Formats: sequence, structure tokens, C-alpha cells
Amino acid sequence: MTQSSTKSNGVAVSTTKSSVSKTLLSPFSLAFLVLLLGIAIQLTAIPSLTGPPAPNKPYSTFQAFYPFYQSEHSNEVNRKLHFAGTTVVIALFLMNPRSVPSLLMGVVVGLVLCPMLRGVPTGFIELALVMMTFIGTHKISTGKIGVAVLIPIVGYGCAWFGHFFHELNRPATFIYPTYSLLGDFQMWFRVATGKEAF
Repeated sequence: MTQSSTKSNGVAVSTTKSSVSKTLLSPFSLAFLVLLLGIAIQLTAIPSLTGPPAPNKPYSTFQAFYPFYQSEHSNEVNRKLHFAGTTVVIALFLMNPRSVPSLLMGVVVGLVLCPMLRGVPTGFIELALVMMTFIGTHKISTGKIGVAVLIPIVGYGCAWFGHFFHELNRPATFIYPTYSLLGDFQMWFRVATGKEAF
């Protein structure tokens, strides 16, 4: 509890603020709860709101998607570019920990939208909503958007350069943006721990 007093027109005014009244949950606690909700939703069957799955969207879970993700990242230079970009993104999150809940919120929105939009042959709607969630919640929680804009530019910039100029394929982000993002982090972790090679 903090107290402050100010003088206004010769009259002393005293105010009292309680830190408990600001929020019941920290941003990290809220993001963790929302992430758990997203995982729970992923474990249940969410119907597609857009009709039957598009022919190029056969995967309904991240576990089923990851082998496809690996096949789209067989070029060593592309994998190294992904690793470098993801490393910089992780460093940016470590330097700006208040950005992490925004990432978690964006991922949860993506995990909810992915099965609902399986009938749409591209992932642009999902990607746009995930990015708006990430940047919007970052702006709300920090009052700034600079880091929230920089993170995807660095991450996607390195990854897409690898796809367009080395792997010579289209990034999976264009079809499965959320699963692709999770794939980037999983591949980074597996390479960093020696479970996968470049």
C-alpha cells in the first residue's frame, strides 16, 4: 500500500493505492491459464467452421504436422537460418520478458483458429489474427509495439530467406502459421539439445 499527498489550490489531498486492487492475475499467470485453455481445446475435436479440410491441410494436430515440417526443412542452410532467427527471437524475449504473455496469447488464438479454419486453403487469416493478437496484447501490456514488430520481422525474415533462396519451397507458415511457429521452436530446441542435426 502506498500513500501520496499533493497540494491543490492550498488544500492537501491524500490518496491511497493498494497494489492488490490493480490486478488479480499477473500477465504471466493469465497467459499461462490461457495457454492451458488452448491446450485443452487442442485435445478436443473442434469442428471446422469453413467446411471440410482443404486438400493441402490434412493435419489436425501439431504432432501430425511436425514430420511434414521436418520434410520442408531438409536443406542445411535453411535449418541454420531458422536456428539463427529463432535464437535472436528467443534473445529478444529474454531481454523483454513482458513480451512472453503476448506470444502465448497469440499461440492460443492460433491453436483455436487452426482447426476452425481447416477449410481455408491458406493460413493468411490465421496468421493475421495471430499477429494482431500478439502485437495488440503487447501494446496493451507494455504500451509499446516496437519489439512486437521486430520479433516477427527477425524470425520470419531469416526463415523465409532460407525457404525462398536455399530450400526453394514455400514456407509452411503460409498454410499452417501456428503449427509452423511451434515447429520453429521445437526444431530449435531439438537442435540445441543435440536431438537433431543441422
